[in-house]
Amino acid sequence: MTDKYMILVEGQAGRHYDIVELEWHSDRNKNISRYWDIGENDPDYEIVMKERENSACDVFFPVVDIEVGADMYGKIEFGSEPVRYTFNYHTDNTVYAGKRSIAVKGEQLEPWENMLYVTPRTAGPASFCIVKRMRVRPASQCMIRASIKCLSDNTAGMVRCYGLDSAGNREWIFDQRVNSRRPAEVQEPLKGTLSKDELKEAIIRTSSYLQRAVIRSEHSLFNEGIFSFYDREAGTYRLSPWMWHWGTSIYALLSAACQDFFNQNQQERLLRDAWGIGNTSLRFQVYNKEHVTDGFGTFRDDVRAAEPGMLEYITCGSDSNYLSGWGWMPLYQATGDGRYLSGAQKLAAATGRMLDTFDLPPQDYASLEADWTAHTLDESGFGTEGLAELYAEEPTEELKALIKTYIDAHIAKLERSDGMWDRAWLRREQRAEKLIYHTRAAAWAMEGLLSSAKVLPEGAYLSKAVRLAEHMLKNQQPDGHWNYRYNEKDATVAGVSDKGTAVWSILMSRLYDFTGETRYLEASRKALAWCLKNLYTGEDELERGAVEATSPQSAVIYRRWFPITCVYATAFICTAACMEYERMSGTYKPWNKLESSKQFNRFRK
Repeated sequence: MTDKYMILVEGQAGRHYDIVELEWHSDRNKNISRYWDIGENDPDYEIVMKERENSACDVFFPVVDIEVGADMYGKIEFGSEPVRYTFNYHTDNTVYAGKRSIAVKGEQLEPWENMLYVTPRTAGPASFCIVKRMRVRPASQCMIRASIKCLSDNTAGMVRCYGLDSAGNREWIFDQRVNSRRPAEVQEPLKGTLSKDELKEAIIRTSSYLQRAVIRSEHSLFNEGIFSFYDREAGTYRLSPWMWHWGTSIYALLSAACQDFFNQNQQERLLRDAWGIGNTSLRFQVYNKEHVTDGFGTFRDDVRAAEPGMLEYITCGSDSNYLSGWGWMPLYQATGDGRYLSGAQKLAAATGRMLDTFDLPPQDYASLEADWTAHTLDESGFGTEGLAELYAEEPTEELKALIKTYIDAHIAKLERSDGMWDRAWLRREQRAEKLIYHTRAAAWAMEGLLSSAKVLPEGAYLSKAVRLAEHMLKNQQPDGHWNYRYNEKDATVAGVSDKGTAVWSILMSRLYDFTGETRYLEASRKALAWCLKNLYTGEDELERGAVEATSPQSAVIYRRWFPITCVYATAFICTAACMEYERMSGTYKPWNKLESSKQFNRFRK
């Protein structure tokens, strides 16, 4: 092993073979994770077990931890014959008839997590490997030499070499064990003192985690985007086709690049990764004047075990505008790239059309069903983030009116008399689904109110934000975090909200900018201190710089009650640390001022 990311294969064959096949059997695939895995700490273990037994389908997640080339393919061997399967439905939702052994083209393999839907549930893969085919020359050559590039230096597994005879039969030649895993250097935990030195270290660690989470595979549909989670137990990054949150990583990387302790080369790498994430996301904005989703900008899939050939969704005004506010508009400010501005403009126009059609925009458009979903979540409130950031660049009365119409529609359907928001509005039933005390969801409502107050200070949005914040202050835990359901005190039952705690640190800081009320800044700092103290510092270097947490939604739509680190939670921590570092340095621009949206202009050349 001469390069920490390279497997060098070398072995002697007894005779010459024109073609050999090298099989890479990663240790990460010894126990392939699945949708119906049940976390041992799941308080509903027995209930979930019964749901699993009643399910006809399961989703398995084979890991690709090497760089896949055109001369490679994936091979899946099943323990019993599946009836139907779909492989990586987010790129190909074709349902195939089952076989005991299937070959998956290299171009269909995604880096790290892959998704195999199988019916029946019990017909899971017995093994998964990646096969590299290569010709051997000259004709007298009996030495097999090859190299395989790993996606990380923490890789272990077996390379099996087979020769193909003239009849196409495979003959085993040799096995080669690979183990580049090594004890990681000790990383000191942070103490949560929020000193400048500690904040600097936190920004370095969290931004490094984000850069490691960038998708780097030229043949991937999501190349240069960013994953959503890292799963230490399964040893893989997860959920690439979920781009609504990508803007938060863009914003965090841009914020990190602003800090004076990064040198020019480091700043340029941070900027390049931020631009790459945004550039990939632009490819998914719909440009089709004949389609009802024209102008909407994000794509996501729902990883749940229903059946092969799952749905894909185009998100409407909420998630798309969230991406625009955190990502597209800051990238326009940083780079002057007009594609981001025009994308935000087209999205705003689509949002306006949606509000002309519905009194409250649906959450998504289901592509395969060719219909709008019949619900709108409380989380949809955060859609004003993008509209407000566009307004900061183009302060028109039409845009201001759109923001007011958007947020007022959500308030009318979802706000309760106590200032909290119900969970969802059900369009067909014309009723609200009751409040579930979800910390992260409450943050998205808060974000919508604060973004609206930034543009419409004369409205009641700030007072509504204050009412909501008071509920959250009462339920912040003494050490600074919030539980998954903020009204529950026992974290072993409720789960810890790493995502909610991180974003509420930002929101409480923003609310302080509006009000000058020190209680909000203190709550922000307590939350940030908790995040810094809980940054992972263990041996898995891929996970370092993020908070590992377990909850009913550890990875949101799967892997419940497994220890997971979240990419967008880490982006929030990075951003919050940058805000606090800038407050201490005297360079912070109060968020409630529209001109603060132009903070990334410094990068324009």
